[in-house]
Amino acid sequence: MATTLQERLQNAAISLQENRLADSISEYSAALEEADSIQQQIDLNKVLGRLYQKAKRPAEAISAFTSALEMYEKKGVPVNGADKAAVHNNLASVLLSSDLTEAVNQYRKALAIYKILSADEQNAYRAHLANTHFALAEAHLQKEEIKQAKTHFKEAIRIYDNASDLAELRARAHYQLGLIYTEEFNLHDAKLQYTKALSTYDSMTGSDDFQNRAVRAALYNNLGVTYNSLEDRHKAIDAYEKSLHLYRELIDTHAEVFLPYEASTLSSLAIAYSEMKEMQKAIEFMQESIDRYHSLADTHPDQYTHYLATSLHNQGLFYFEDRNLKRAEHFFAEALALRRKIAAGQPDLFAPDVCATALNLVELYRIYLESTLDTSNKDKGLQLLQEVRDLLDSLEDDRLVLKNMRADCASHLEYFGEIDLEELTLQYVKSASDSLRDEMHGTRDPAEKLIFQKELTTLIDQKYAVYRENKELRQNLALAHNDMAWLLLRLDKVKEARTHIEKGLQLEPDLNVLLCNQAHCVLLEKNADLAISLYSEFLKSDPENPIGLRDILRSDLDVLQKEVLRGNFIDEIRGELSV
Repeated sequence: MATTLQERLQNAAISLQENRLADSISEYSAALEEADSIQQQIDLNKVLGRLYQKAKRPAEAISAFTSALEMYEKKGVPVNGADKAAVHNNLASVLLSSDLTEAVNQYRKALAIYKILSADEQNAYRAHLANTHFALAEAHLQKEEIKQAKTHFKEAIRIYDNASDLAELRARAHYQLGLIYTEEFNLHDAKLQYTKALSTYDSMTGSDDFQNRAVRAALYNNLGVTYNSLEDRHKAIDAYEKSLHLYRELIDTHAEVFLPYEASTLSSLAIAYSEMKEMQKAIEFMQESIDRYHSLADTHPDQYTHYLATSLHNQGLFYFEDRNLKRAEHFFAEALALRRKIAAGQPDLFAPDVCATALNLVELYRIYLESTLDTSNKDKGLQLLQEVRDLLDSLEDDRLVLKNMRADCASHLEYFGEIDLEELTLQYVKSASDSLRDEMHGTRDPAEKLIFQKELTTLIDQKYAVYRENKELRQNLALAHNDMAWLLLRLDKVKEARTHIEKGLQLEPDLNVLLCNQAHCVLLEKNADLAISLYSEFLKSDPENPIGLRDILRSDLDVLQKEVLRGNFIDEIRGELSV
């Protein structure tokens, strides 16, 4: 007994209810062959198109929807505009993965029909019209036709604004516009769209359900990125913290999905704090991010090792900024090891990351070399630079970031290749001397100053022992002995002061400030005539700067009168010398 058309339709419906998709398609296909009216054929093609789409059989879905549309064009077939527009939309949604241009064409045809229908029955079809604008916008976005995408998102929002039941779609449209403006670096408009999207989500019934919390978490994160780009760090941090709070709630039930988002937001918070120069908070948040990515990379190495390496690299930068060089070196070394491993498999993608971390280590080794004079840092720097140069030479890429790396590499190679250790020693002595003098300026007590001056004198003496022919070191050492003598004189230690004056004169016999301190020794021994004679010789030692020499002597006598020789004795000396 033959199965009737009605029986096939019933069988197809039952199969669909029981989730036997293949059986349902088979029954509807058989029914299509037996259908005796064009309207039935249209309806069956529409149903089959949706089922093929659900079964992920796009070619057959396209064929079924196209057949339905072709039948609408036959003479004498009554056309329901809304149904035909729906078929255009369905066909477009299938074509998105294979033919974007034709998908846009189909959405436009649906849009034209809904515009006519909305003009007559605005309330009945406004949702269809807005949704088609939204779908068309997303299709243009896939085609990278940004201007058209923005136009249709805005038109969808205009319609959604008057429909409380379409609030979620309105929020999504604001979100998509925000993403477009972010890509364009139109930050103020991006901020406005994200804020409107959040406001819409917050006002919706069920705003705290799973789906909405997930979207709001992403929105707060994007808003944080936008505020950070606008250099409004406090608002950026507030947005990131709200995003982090939502992600942590979502992790309670969907850890595998949202742990990566938590790790990323922790990293963003760290960067925002680093840009505010709050390095301890930056380091704390980045360490949390590192811990999360470590766990993720353990279970999904191909997916998350790259992110772990980036967080390690950033932590190195934070410690570098905080002047904790040993910790910076530790994190840079960890990041470099991971980035080398990743780049071995995908050099074009990840070799630049290796270069970035290596160059930061080179900068660190340069600081070590200059601050310790340990030449092993030169060797380590050169070894890394040769690796960086080889990697950069292997990349056929002219991006600005790689041009800058090439320039930095060349500059460092020149520095490490031509560094003069004697000149480096002079720089080291100057830097250390400046630091110790800063310490001395922090106290008025000559005994405390003497501690730092001894350290400074010993430092210069050690370096001069290596470079005996260096005139600058010899002069600096003579001046250091002179400064030692002056501090000892202020402590009334004349004998020790004379020892340092003699050492200074052996180095620089013509250094006139040593002559001045010699005179001070005689003065403290109460030999006024000899002191006046030596002071007179000092005041004549630089005919081009007599006023400067008198100022030096006047200042020295003020200090000695106040700290060592109280009374009128020095006043007599002043009178004789007119100082």
